[in-house]
Amino acid sequence: MRNLIWAALVLAGCAGGGAVEVPLDTSSSMPGVAVRVNGAGPFVFTIDTGFNETVLHSELADQLGGRIERLQIGAAEVVAPPFKVMDLKQITGTQGVIGIDVLRRFVVTIDPKAGRVSLKPIGSPPAGGVEIPFELRGGRIVAKGRLEGRAMVWWIHTGFATVGVVATLDAYVEAGVGVSTAVEADKRGERKITMVVMNQVTVGGLNRSMIPGLAGAFPKDLPDRGDIEGILSAPYFGGAALTFDFERSMIRVRE
Repeated sequence: MRNLIWAALVLAGCAGGGAVEVPLDTSSSMPGVAVRVNGAGPFVFTIDTGFNETVLHSELADQLGGRIERLQIGAAEVVAPPFKVMDLKQITGTQGVIGIDVLRRFVVTIDPKAGRVSLKPIGSPPAGGVEIPFELRGGRIVAKGRLEGRAMVWWIHTGFATVGVVATLDAYVEAGVGVSTAVEADKRGERKITMVVMNQVTVGGLNRSMIPGLAGAFPKDLPDRGDIEGILSAPYFGGAALTFDFERSMIRVRE
């Protein structure tokens, strides 16, 4: 089900450009925040930059009559956001996902070490930290970087949390990463997922060394993949605070 339009967005209590801050909930398999929907709740929703649209777990959608009239994150309120309904049983303890359609209405900082998420009004002063320029392509946050020196286009997908890096087999091979087991399995029409360790993985101005990743796990059926050859998820950033500034198309990373 999809609501037709954004009716309004209100940042209550944010006079002077202050932030709405809410605790980061770590009780589920992926960190999230407490959310009220239509006044009910709170429910734990995962924050995931890999989702274009906000998602309701099917059981919660039934409970709410299949609609979102108001979605509240602390003092921040979104009225009539578009959303999808999915079975999210595989994400333990999560009743929904806050996607880019909601996140892009704010300057969002996810700070695992401090245990909080902050939402600031669009146009707030830039945060400090290492800069990662990005593009928003079809609802995906895409940024340029390198894998062992090989040029890459990365999809920033914070909810893909098994390991920090997943790349195509071709990208691993061209970068000189040892993935022969996964390659041979692929030639036989099989899928063999193996662990690899990379000396250097970069995105924007951020450089990480000795990063574990997976070979054979990149989704071959990724719709509208274009030139995306890898995924960077939350473990790659190592608990650093991530600020997503959609107006300036910039991620800022603070250790």
